[in-house]
Amino acid sequence: MRLRDERSYDGRTPSALGVRPNRVFSISCVAPQRLASLAKYFSLGAAVMKWISVSLTAGLALAVSCCASQQQLVGQKEDLLAAAGFQVRVADTPQRLAAMKSLPPNKFVTSVRDGRPIYKYADPLVCRCVYFGTQQNWDAYRHEVFAQQLANEAQMTAMMNQEAWDWGPWGWP
Repeated sequence: MRLRDERSYDGRTPSALGVRPNRVFSISCVAPQRLASLAKYFSLGAAVMKWISVSLTAGLALAVSCCASQQQLVGQKEDLLAAAGFQVRVADTPQRLAAMKSLPPNKFVTSVRDGRPIYKYADPLVCRCVYFGTQQNWDAYRHEVFAQQLANEAQMTAMMNQEAWDWGPWGWP
C-alpha cells in the first residue's frame, strides 16, 4: 500500500496513527477508533468503511456462534436425533452404564443386527444415555442436519446483507 503523503488529514504522521509507512498491516488488528483516521489517511470511501464494518460484524457473529460449549453442541445434536426418531435409553443400571462407557462419547457407532444397520450414539455428559436408531432414523437425522445447515447459511447471508449494498449507483467504492 503506497502512501500519498507523509502526513494524514489532521497533520499526524502514520506512526502517530499506529501504522508504519510502507508496511502491510491488518485492519482487524487496528483499534476501532483508529479506523476513521486510517480511512481518511488512506482516502478510503464511506462504502469501503461500510464494507469493513459489515465484515467485522459478520466475523464477530461467526466467532461468537462458534464459541458454543460442548454441552450446547451435544444438546443440539440430541434434539436432531430425537426429531429423527432415535430411541433414548438411559443408562440407569450398572450393566447399561458399563455398555455406554464402552462406546466412544458423542460419536456414532454402526453395528449390524438381524442383517440391518443399527446406529448408536452415546452421551455420557448431558443425559447419560444411548440413542438407538435404524437406517430410516439415520436418513431422517442426516436430512435434519442438512436443513439446519441451510437455515444457518441463510441467517448468515441475511446478516451480511443487512447493511450491505449502496455503492452509489453501482460504482465501486
